[in-house]
Amino acid sequence: MDLKERFLKYVSYDTQSSEESTTFPSTEKQKVLLAALRDEMEALGMTEVTMDQYGYVMGTVPASKGCENAPVIGFIAHVDTSPDMSGKEVKPRVIDEYDGNDIALNGQLTMRVADFPELAFFKGHTLIHTDGTTLLGADDKAGVAEIMTAAEYLMAHPEVKHGKIRIGFTPDEEVGRGVDFFDVKAFGAASAYTADDGRISIAASPTRVGMLILIKRIEKLGDLQMPLSEAEFKKLTLRDMNLINKMADEQEAQTALAARGRGD
Repeated sequence: MDLKERFLKYVSYDTQSSEESTTFPSTEKQKVLLAALRDEMEALGMTEVTMDQYGYVMGTVPASKGCENAPVIGFIAHVDTSPDMSGKEVKPRVIDEYDGNDIALNGQLTMRVADFPELAFFKGHTLIHTDGTTLLGADDKAGVAEIMTAAEYLMAHPEVKHGKIRIGFTPDEEVGRGVDFFDVKAFGAASAYTADDGRISIAASPTRVGMLILIKRIEKLGDLQMPLSEAEFKKLTLRDMNLINKMADEQEAQTALAARGRGD
């Protein structure tokens, strides 16, 4: 299954979480996709595959030969979609080789380049969008699909050298409860990275890989001294990272407004 096919399969599952619920996960329907991911991991030949009572799914891509002593890294994504809009009966539409023009979602709604200038970056790429009546669910089923596609590749290509890789999928991130019962010890990764939103998000002890991700993000902020040393990076707290993300977002917004004012 390729990346696009896998993503389109995942968005067909309604996994909307609920802010009103007192259960965990907040909706049982999230467990349907989580169970499917567990089964898919097992079908790929991954090891240590589990799904606990809360719906957390974990699995392992074993280390390649000779790399058994390498630090364990993890990749995490959430399956739930926002309570703000329905994620049921999603009707994704695929645009091959996007031409850079406005995108008609349906008869009433259009995604205009004037309002979303970042669309210009994707000219010539394949885009997948909703019909405007539901969420698409790319947050974060795109991350889930990326991780599973990478796992499938590594399982099929033992010649690629890597240490043990742990994969985790969680419920209820959209309602702020995604880590409430996440078993960090059972996950067992020295460092873990979330595939969500394209921003820096590092759990456990940062590594040079994480530092490079952070550098990419910070380089947009011309007033910061770069590059950070690894020692300096390891001193950064989650609060620091969130502040960096906020600063970058503000600068990107200002750049977009300036471009719109110039008529770019």
